[in-house]
Amino acid sequence: MHVADQLVLGSLRFKNRMVMAPFKTAMASPGGSVTPQTLEFYARVAEGGVAMIITEPMAVHPAGREHPKQLAIHDDAFLDGLKQVAGQIHEQSVLACCHLNHAGRAANPKATGEQPVAPSPVSCPASGNEARELSTGEIAEIVRDFQDAADRAWWAGYDAIEVQLGHGYLVSQFLSEKVNHRTDAYGGSLENRLRFAREVLRAVKQGMNDELPVIIRISGSEMTQDGLGPEQLAPLLALAEEMGVAAVHVGMGSACETPPWYYAHMALPFEPQETAVARIHDLTRLPVIVAGRMGEPERMERLLSRGAELVALGRPLVADPDLPRKIIEGRTGEITFCGSCLQGCLLRVKQGKPISCIVNPVVGRHEELPPADPPRSIMVVGGGPAGIEAAVTLARRGHSVHLLERHRKLGGQFRLAPKAPGKSRMHLPLESLLRRLDHAGVDVSTGIDVTPELVEQEHPDAVIVATGAEPVRLKIPGLDTVRTLTGTEFFETGAELGARVLVVGGGMIGMEATEVLASRGATVTVVEMLSDIARDMEPVTRKLLMQRLTALPVTIMTGTTLLGIDSGGVRVEAPDGSEQRLDPVDAVILSVGTKPVNVLAQQLGERGFEVHVVGDADHPNQVIGAVEGAYQLALTL
Repeated sequence: MHVADQLVLGSLRFKNRMVMAPFKTAMASPGGSVTPQTLEFYARVAEGGVAMIITEPMAVHPAGREHPKQLAIHDDAFLDGLKQVAGQIHEQSVLACCHLNHAGRAANPKATGEQPVAPSPVSCPASGNEARELSTGEIAEIVRDFQDAADRAWWAGYDAIEVQLGHGYLVSQFLSEKVNHRTDAYGGSLENRLRFAREVLRAVKQGMNDELPVIIRISGSEMTQDGLGPEQLAPLLALAEEMGVAAVHVGMGSACETPPWYYAHMALPFEPQETAVARIHDLTRLPVIVAGRMGEPERMERLLSRGAELVALGRPLVADPDLPRKIIEGRTGEITFCGSCLQGCLLRVKQGKPISCIVNPVVGRHEELPPADPPRSIMVVGGGPAGIEAAVTLARRGHSVHLLERHRKLGGQFRLAPKAPGKSRMHLPLESLLRRLDHAGVDVSTGIDVTPELVEQEHPDAVIVATGAEPVRLKIPGLDTVRTLTGTEFFETGAELGARVLVVGGGMIGMEATEVLASRGATVTVVEMLSDIARDMEPVTRKLLMQRLTALPVTIMTGTTLLGIDSGGVRVEAPDGSEQRLDPVDAVILSVGTKPVNVLAQQLGERGFEVHVVGDADHPNQVIGAVEGAYQLALTL
């Protein structure tokens, strides 16, 4: 069984073994209606060769929404838009599957305008929101909502319906003894806790007259103490078989209890997921769809060889919607791989912005690059993400592009990302960026320190300065008496710094350096002027880092300023303004921010060159902002 093989499941005919998993795009209107951006997004993914698209979670009830811009299906007013989505998908001969959900205690009050609901009055640890208990009348209403939603999906022309029964959402909340404390017909015994799932599945089938195949989505394991795992899911799987479900779609984690597993964060190991999926195989005769970091062809093939019928890709299709076609056509070297960093696909969505990606500046859009008119000779100075993106886009438009980098290796500070704890998978998007240069035909020179004289010799029509940023170096009394490195220098060299280390600055780089040092056995003290640390990290990544730090010899002092270092130790100013003395240290890591390196831009401007500055050389930014800015600039030249 291979990823390119066709598959028939009842009335569903898959042209390959890859389907799109459901994920929120934040492209709907604030009320949940389909927008032109929604339509373009699904059309673009369908164009890439996936066999079936499972839509983002559609809320069956207004109180079950997680995001203000999440698609909704709880009213007939949404029908026309949902029909257009299915139509866009079908135009590429791709199956359309409508994903139905009620978030229960995981619902977002900012999206719903009301308190979340659940089987019992419990909170959602991830959000801190307290849910109120559903009445039996409200339960019956939600069951009818699932039925009506299935009816709408049928009328809108979808080929299948997926019902969310897991991931810590409402149906699984009823099944979970940890969440469901009811004593009525929906709580207590296993039969009672399964009642809601049975009623929902029956209602969905009735809603579309049993015309469409039904897929259920579950978590192979919630990965939390007393949470649902394969053994607890066995009765639900038996119920699904009994009710004629077509397939079971297996992810991991819980939206409330274990978001890192639910979002398949890059730091997590594969083994627990593959163990859970293998056990689900043993417990059911239903065809299995596997989801969670499935963007690498080798891993897809491995899971298919172990019995999965289909693999589901979410964020890999955000990074590269053409991934399925490239695999089938044997062009795997052209794939832009996802690193599971969550920066664009989760953080941006949580901020209320449309889904994006650190290595794909045109998520959800049909890219129409304007041809160079006229083609020009353009020099790009700096081979970090911004320089690479600018060079690639310019070359693809037809310009003659020469990229020069003063280091022997390309990638800029992005090269250091895979060296940080839990970020080894970041080598995937980094290598994808580098391969783009070859595919675009960019002329690349490394190990060259670009000077104004060199630019004059080549005399390009325009110069893009993408020389990045450099760490800020503090002038602190006594700092020159101990070994001092910037956070960037530490990751570049991997230096051993002794038994006691002071880290000045609790941002992302400082905290990642702290973890590396403490994992080696060093005792580390972090001094941060602000009231919190790692504010510049993606929240799930930050949470995992903080959990790991609890087991390490690390002291974190926020609201604290470094005053100086002398023979007696380290002097700091505490939050109350008093001066305190810390033990002597063997070394200091400075991680207090960066400043743009753009002297060359000024020099070239004075000599009359057309100069444009992008990335950190313009202003310090995250990778995603640097890539987007470089792409937009390259469209204008």
